Amino acid sequence: MGNGRLGNPLAVAAVASSLKPGEKKALLIGGIALVAVVGYIVYRKIVLTKADTDKTEMEANLRYLTVKKKELTINEGKAMLIAQQLFDAMNGMGTDSKTIHSVLEDVKTQADLLYVIRSFGVKQYGKFGEASSWIAKATGYSSPLNLSGWFKEELSGSDLERVRSVYKRLDVPF
Repeated sequence: MGNGRLGNPLAVAAVASSLKPGEKKALLIGGIALVAVVGYIVYRKIVLTKADTDKTEMEANLRYLTVKKKELTINEGKAMLIAQQLFDAMNGMGTDSKTIHSVLEDVKTQADLLYVIRSFGVKQYGKFGEASSWIAKATGYSSPLNLSGWFKEELSGSDLERVRSVYKRLDVPF
């Protein structure tokens, strides 16, 4: 390696021409695999760095939500429970829209909804079910979303409109 021959294209060609056909095939497959692995690592680094930045920015924005404590009809524990129930109803394969609508009935005021949104926070949303699944992790095919983002991804039609109407009734942007 110290003689600089491996960096010289003519030397590489000379070495390659002295290989047997099976060795050439193995070298070619190894080279392709190496390029694929390096490409994948670079891709993951770019995608995950952007996702981490997006999540950090979204979490920072949630801190600016002003919750008027005097208007709350739920306590912190209830807000966290509602947020967890909503997450459980949407996470993984399928969506439990009945649970979503039932849980949202406990949200009576704008302050309650903002408290639940803040408690939900920002969670990775995976396009193929659970964001923490090996598929989402391996492909980087998930994105950070707040509660509204999860609703928009998981619900459609009349289910989505029912949730929008809760936000609208409580004067919270969707």
